[in-house]
Amino acid sequence: MSYPHPIKITYDHLAFSDDSGHEDGRYNSLGLITFPFRYEASLCDELKTIFSSSGINGEFKWQNIRGAKYKFAAEKLHAFIFSHLDKIRVDVLIWDMKDSRHKDISGRDDDANIGRMYYQLVRNVLSKRWDNNSSWLWRPDKQSSMDWKTLGKCLVSKKYQLAADLFGINKTDFIKLQLKMIRVVESHKEIFVQVADYFAGLGAYSYGHFEKYKEWEMIQRGQSSLFEDKKVVKNWSNSEKVRFPLINCFDNECKSKILTVGLNSTKGLKTHDPSKPINFWLYTPQHMLDKAPRYSNENTEFI
Repeated sequence: MSYPHPIKITYDHLAFSDDSGHEDGRYNSLGLITFPFRYEASLCDELKTIFSSSGINGEFKWQNIRGAKYKFAAEKLHAFIFSHLDKIRVDVLIWDMKDSRHKDISGRDDDANIGRMYYQLVRNVLSKRWDNNSSWLWRPDKQSSMDWKTLGKCLVSKKYQLAADLFGINKTDFIKLQLKMIRVVESHKEIFVQVADYFAGLGAYSYGHFEKYKEWEMIQRGQSSLFEDKKVVKNWSNSEKVRFPLINCFDNECKSKILTVGLNSTKGLKTHDPSKPINFWLYTPQHMLDKAPRYSNENTEFI
């Protein structure tokens, strides 16, 4: 018996993603790393060398950034990203659980909400930040609570009007998007999923810890006299002692390369020009009806 030949799926760009959240539960985030497929082997080899030379044997994740070894590796990761801005994009979508979209929504479905945020981020980056002819393989982290099959259908759906009504977007964005496949992966096997996790964590942390970060920064500048209780502001946790310098160095490097990434003025990392290759996007409700989804017994076409 003869069998038909399997359909060969071709793509020329890759996307890697993971989600994160600040420990106090207020800020959640998604990280997305994208680049042309032809660079994958060389970029992965370089990253593996960076992590192994830093003594990182397991996964490199934001939650592990608590000691000197991981701080050293993170600094090298920053340098790696900044040296490859001609190839790589880093996009992070952050949302505030206390804004008008999320606060006081009874029966809020946070898993479905992550799906809508993924939809916003992936659709925006893949259709607007790269050449319109780019075709994509997306590798998200398996551990996310997402229903990837349903989300994939949403992203490539031809029902433009339904999508426009639900998300408030232009139907031409769907025409531009050429997502060929979603291949769910395990983060410990995909180094760029770990990078996505790191930057998602960095973004959420920059908002959730902003006030304490500012106290730390002022003390570094010799302005500790501005605070009445010096003992309190100097009592940093081990993770804060590592993460605050990383935020500071990352912010300074973004400014030196004119990437329009704000921090102090926005009370968290936020890119003013999203076309730049490093883009931190603080999501704001798009209109009065833009509310987080609620649990429902009815299934909808879009998550």
